[in-house]
Amino acid sequence: MKGRHIPELSSFPFGPLDPAARNLGETMHFEAFDILTSDLEVERDYTRPEPGTVEEIIAYFAQRILRDIKAPGHFEPMATKLKEFFANFAFAGPVDLADPRYWTAMGKTPAAERVVATFVQALRPHIVEQRAVTVQAPARSLYTTPAFPWSKPLYEAKRSVFNFEGCDNEFERTFASWLDHTSDGRAFCKLPRGFGFSIEYADIAGNLRLYFPDFVAVGADGRHWLIETKGQEDLNVTLKDRAATLWCQNAETLGLGAWRYVKVRQTAFETSEPVQLADLEHIGQAALLD
Repeated sequence: MKGRHIPELSSFPFGPLDPAARNLGETMHFEAFDILTSDLEVERDYTRPEPGTVEEIIAYFAQRILRDIKAPGHFEPMATKLKEFFANFAFAGPVDLADPRYWTAMGKTPAAERVVATFVQALRPHIVEQRAVTVQAPARSLYTTPAFPWSKPLYEAKRSVFNFEGCDNEFERTFASWLDHTSDGRAFCKLPRGFGFSIEYADIAGNLRLYFPDFVAVGADGRHWLIETKGQEDLNVTLKDRAATLWCQNAETLGLGAWRYVKVRQTAFETSEPVQLADLEHIGQAALLD
């Protein structure tokens, strides 16, 4: 996220802060009562500490916003924009941030939450940048996967580079067995996390995440199948489907062979009783259209 990706601050929908919200050095009275007897146990007066510099407040806001949009490493441009925002826009006009009155208004909890929410909402659409598709690394064989322990269901495979497929549940084990016996299948694999194959996607909150598909298979005709098996679904599944479909399209564009992404729901698989990889085309298409 470079500075040019931060929208114009004047476009932020933000109501002005009140610079005269509270006097500096305000005293707070604290009382603590016994929950059973209601007796007063502690009574003290506290002077609310004030930040030493306006830079401390701006640093707090920058860290909060960058954490919420999951964009670490951009502290300096964010702090610069925040300082500009507070100096020219947050108080309905230019102000001198050296005046401690403005620090007080900036530090009040309701105002702070408004500032953070405004920046997060404005910046999230600019976090993910669309780029031209390229091959960034040479092909890597599944044989390079390091050995790993597994305590979940296993399937002893014949058409895989692994003698055992590490499955996450019983449906995946059933599906692995099916891939091992399809009439038009040549090879398959339950993709282990240790191999490191993942697809980037933006979740419903705009955060960049990694999606790890379940299976990859190759048919007798040379077509590659990227397969996701699903029992239950969450709100991000559609976004994962879109990213995986685009990945397959990009792989074909780059000349990496024929690729097809399919999502196989457990109920659809069990009721349709497919016998070959080509049958997944219809199951997967129906799942993606739902």
